[in-house]
Amino acid sequence: MHISLFLLVIGICLIITGRFLFKQWLNPFSLYTIPWMIILIMFHLKFMLFDDLVTEAWVVIILGFISYAIGVLIVFPIIKLGNRLPVKHLNPSFFGFSDNQFKLLIFIFGAIGLLGAIQHWMVLMRMFGGVQEVLIAANIIYAMRVEGGLPDVLPYLSFFSFAGTLLVGARIAFRGKLGFIDILPIIALILKEIANFGRAGILQGFSELFIGFIICRTIVKYYNIEGQKINVKNIALAVLILLTLVISSTSTVRFFRGTTENYKQSSRELGAMRSNLILTPSIYLYASGHIGVLSKYLAQNNETASFGENTFLPVYHVLAKFHFSNKTGFYQKPYFIPVWINTGTYLREIHADFGIAGVLIIPFLLGFFSTYYWFKVRQTASPYQFVILTGLLTIVTMSFLVMITRDANFILTNTLLLCSFGILEILPKISKRIKMRIFGDAT
Repeated sequence: MHISLFLLVIGICLIITGRFLFKQWLNPFSLYTIPWMIILIMFHLKFMLFDDLVTEAWVVIILGFISYAIGVLIVFPIIKLGNRLPVKHLNPSFFGFSDNQFKLLIFIFGAIGLLGAIQHWMVLMRMFGGVQEVLIAANIIYAMRVEGGLPDVLPYLSFFSFAGTLLVGARIAFRGKLGFIDILPIIALILKEIANFGRAGILQGFSELFIGFIICRTIVKYYNIEGQKINVKNIALAVLILLTLVISSTSTVRFFRGTTENYKQSSRELGAMRSNLILTPSIYLYASGHIGVLSKYLAQNNETASFGENTFLPVYHVLAKFHFSNKTGFYQKPYFIPVWINTGTYLREIHADFGIAGVLIIPFLLGFFSTYYWFKVRQTASPYQFVILTGLLTIVTMSFLVMITRDANFILTNTLLLCSFGILEILPKISKRIKMRIFGDAT
């Protein structure tokens, strides 16, 4: 049996197992299994002349999966014991907040993200002359970003777009349809990422939207909330709009960056896909090459990293500003596989940071806490636990590509959401106290 078919059979069996455990198809187990099944199958289709994975790579991949699966499974007896205790049920719709409050957050986050994207484009147009000139200079701009970025661009404002996009997924799930205001943070995110001429941010943003939707639909079904049925026509239109935005934005980046679709190392079948809108040679490479980098990294074994340097990269950057550590670059060392790629899945980074112990411990912790909070969020509808869970599942879904915690936007997005929910919760209490003092003084 061809290894790709074998991997497909194993993957389907694991997905069915996850369905049996969680009583639904999309869950913490399947959200880890599906991306890894796809990347392994795509790699072994050998549409490009990839070298076979070294034994060490298979060992690390399998150990990482087993550790994650054990972390998932160990939660179930704990949850059963916990269910014997009374559970405090909150108002599950919008996590106890009103739709207007959710809309306000989405609007504020989207507007700030859009201002950041516009400011970024203004800097580029001032440098190159206009939109057309900026697009033509895509490769130059991308190289500048890799080497250290554009000094005049306001940093980190894009995390508002990520936060807004996540809330959009939650709001669609609670309302059962896409609203007009929900488009704002999505547009802001796409404009910013096109200005960066990168695709990873687009993938991360839409992954967070998808995760927010899945979690909140689980809450809706668990509480059987009336009036929260899916509007099939609206959701179908929403899916069409979102797919159009994803495909058009990634295709724009690919076209203007001049990403080659004529790899000498590609097969005849892959070469015939050069004009394909969705599955092009570069997209195939993006969906398969990262485990090839992992294999090369393990085979050469010539990298050194400080403890947690990749996993906690934003912390190291802060320490470097105060001269407590050496400055560490954001982009990893590339490997030739047989084209140059620098991302080697999250396993490369946790192995570099913590050795084989990291491959055993970190996937276990991810599996354990993503499953634990999956059930806790469903029971309590806590907005804070929701943020924790979305962060964990974003790490899980992006694990085939990179350890997403190395991106400061990921940390800032979750911090912003936690603070925003806290403010929304505190404001009514403050308002109530002020009114009581006013009326008290009046009497």
